Amino acid sequence: MSGENGDFRYLATPTLETAKEWSLVLISQGIETVIRKEEEPGGYFIEISLKEEWKALDVLRRFLVENRHTPADEVAVGDYPLFHPGSLLWCLFLTLIFHTDNSLGGNLKQNGMMVAKDVQSGEWWRLFTATMLHGDLPHLTANFSFGFIFLGIAMGRFGSAYATWFSLLGGAAANAAALYMYPDSYRSLGASGMIMACLGMITLQNWGTIRNRSHSFHRIFPPLCAGILLFVLTGFSPESDVIVHSLGYLAGLGLGLFLSFIPEYHLQNPAANFRATFLLLAWIITVWRFALYI
Repeated sequence: MSGENGDFRYLATPTLETAKEWSLVLISQGIETVIRKEEEPGGYFIEISLKEEWKALDVLRRFLVENRHTPADEVAVGDYPLFHPGSLLWCLFLTLIFHTDNSLGGNLKQNGMMVAKDVQSGEWWRLFTATMLHGDLPHLTANFSFGFIFLGIAMGRFGSAYATWFSLLGGAAANAAALYMYPDSYRSLGASGMIMACLGMITLQNWGTIRNRSHSFHRIFPPLCAGILLFVLTGFSPESDVIVHSLGYLAGLGLGLFLSFIPEYHLQNPAANFRATFLLLAWIITVWRFALYI
């Protein structure tokens, strides 16, 4: 079993040989280790710095997959959640924006929705603020439901802050691309482009494992098929903006492909996610400050 004490994390191993092997792997990646024997006979554990926990877990996980021919989803070291409940916070934030806008008589919509001619005139922040606005309660409810699921899965794979950041960028990119496909009178709002970007990201979430050829098909094919099917089922509603949905999904595919090659210990690192969350909050405040005061 694994555990932690103060500034150290302890990784349990069944034998001394395994402890030595794992220790050598970690040392080769610049991670200092100490092998210790459990008080009760029959087991050993590796002591590592708590600051390097995520990097160590990811290194060991990749070592076991690539050198022991073990499918990645069967490796216990470095497992990450399939779903992150932090997506609920983002959905609640969208709900707060919706009710605040209603209490202000639609002032947020007027200043923040996507208006093609205004964006072309320099009001770039509308590309972002429009992803946080909704026209009515059914619109919000639909995006709340799908966003909670898709963003939660993306957060579990890519880290809570990084998933939110990149899905927001995907939604903004979809709005920007729509400028070239609609007339100057085009107006829109809603988080659906961002949600489709989430779906695109999780569609290619394991593409980075293609370098491990023995298990690349096993890791890539299921989310790829599921993602495409979900996009067909949710992205082509007759009442929705199919073009923005498609653009968001395409943007998400590109972003997910990029993120899939970044080591998981970088994406899941708590300190890095905290910093990214702070920057995300600062960015949200910035775009809304532009929308309301400029």
